[in-house]
Amino acid sequence: AGISNNYHSELFEKRFINHTILPEVGYNLDQWYSYQLSYQYGRNFDSDLRMLIFRSRMKPLNNLSLEYRFRHARLIPDPLSRNTIQNVLVTDYNFTRDFYLQLFTQSNSQNNRFYLYGLLGWRFMPPFGALYLAYTADYFDDNNTIMSITKERNRTLFIKLTVPVTI
Repeated sequence: AGISNNYHSELFEKRFINHTILPEVGYNLDQWYSYQLSYQYGRNFDSDLRMLIFRSRMKPLNNLSLEYRFRHARLIPDPLSRNTIQNVLVTDYNFTRDFYLQLFTQSNSQNNRFYLYGLLGWRFMPPFGALYLAYTADYFDDNNTIMSITKERNRTLFIKLTVPVTI
């Protein structure tokens, strides 16, 4: 359990005085089975900020770890519709010490965005010789244009090979 206080001034088109307080409680924060709950409140760029944050980590199997993060941010007033809910899930699975799979997903209600990142890694000459297969997918609403709301899709697949070189 703890509490932090953040006070700072920002100068852009005008001077903003930002001040937030963050009380938080947690359980077992340095271990794999941990939980943390925070509630941040205060002033942020002429709006009242209210943010709820939850984080949980667990390791249900020796070779599988999971982490989940939730954040709900509200600004009052919110004329630009900046309130948002974010969800993040990170999964790591180790087939062996040198062969693993990592998945990272994130959703964001601000722009209806869903992001997926996957990495399959094989260290065939540890620690530096490795082969990686990575995939990313990014889906979101493009609300920046006046005439259309388009669902954008960006996908990338790439392979990376690193080989140690002795001189």
